[in-house]
Amino acid sequence: MAIMRKHTLMIVIAYIFLVYGCNNSEDSNNQDVKNIILIIGNSKVIEQSHTGVLSNTNDLNLLRATVRGISKNQTICSTNSNSGVGVFSIGKRSNSMNTLGLDSNGVAQPNLVELASIKGLSTGIITTSCATQAIPASFIVHAIDKNQYESIASEYLNSPIDLLIGGGLQYFNDRSDSADLIQRFKNKGYSVYNDIDKAVMSSKLVVLIEENKNEVEKITSNHLLIKSTDIAIKSLALNQNGFFLVIDGSQLKTSNDQTPFYLMEELIWFDQSVGKVFDFADNNPGTLVIVISDKELEERTLNKSNSSINAQNTKSNTTDESIVAVYAYGSLAKTFEGTYDCTEIFNKMVRLLDLSIQ
Repeated sequence: MAIMRKHTLMIVIAYIFLVYGCNNSEDSNNQDVKNIILIIGNSKVIEQSHTGVLSNTNDLNLLRATVRGISKNQTICSTNSNSGVGVFSIGKRSNSMNTLGLDSNGVAQPNLVELASIKGLSTGIITTSCATQAIPASFIVHAIDKNQYESIASEYLNSPIDLLIGGGLQYFNDRSDSADLIQRFKNKGYSVYNDIDKAVMSSKLVVLIEENKNEVEKITSNHLLIKSTDIAIKSLALNQNGFFLVIDGSQLKTSNDQTPFYLMEELIWFDQSVGKVFDFADNNPGTLVIVISDKELEERTLNKSNSSINAQNTKSNTTDESIVAVYAYGSLAKTFEGTYDCTEIFNKMVRLLDLSIQ
């Protein structure tokens, strides 16, 4: 079965690359990279983009990407979200399933938010789930248990992050220690909101939404993900030195509790956010956009037939040679052509932004 699943993945990737092509020509925008926007889609973006093509009249912003590469050994890097995302945030694999910001030896490593801030770039995180979840938190903390949400929330105040948009307000203002982190953000000069519709552009911005059963709808429906992306890039672009932004599409996933219709809807919101970022790159030379999945999850095949969607789930692909497609757009996107180890995503971004690792 593992061999069959591997072949299935290879067929899907071959389909996308053959039908939509892989641009091997020189980038039209070869300006040095000033801004990087890293978009992380939860689960296999390559298969879900195939779904989106079928359901969105063959029109998908993600496929505007001028360069497509392959990140290999993704399962080794990311058998779970928190240890796996370290290959993006610190460029190191982790042996731990419970800590963040540590390499395989348990040593804390500088993350991209810290490195970018040292150089004078603005930094930001958007997440469609709780801000204390593994993916956004991996760009903030070191050595904290992934389940200690209040401790992770506190670390945001100690980090150099300039912009945060996500869920989990209760971990910042309704805490067991009675600390009011929202007021502390304000004391540090942040503009703070709990409604993205009321937020205005600011060089220091926090938008936190109460986490409850309707959180997904609050963050992603009515174009709120797009609004979050729009206000984030405009706010971070106030810094003439450049910026680094992470957009975590946490709701873009295949799981037993999500219907194919829900998955397609989330893909469309996610893809419209990608389009917004690509448009920004078109109008702001020096901007590089990278879109990648955080990990391998169960395979799901969606077929559109007579206006109905049929879903088939299989077990997760856990082979050591699993691969994930990398989409790149904008300045020096060609850097992400070819096949490379998953840790190279971090290394390439560090080199392009000319960041210094002590």
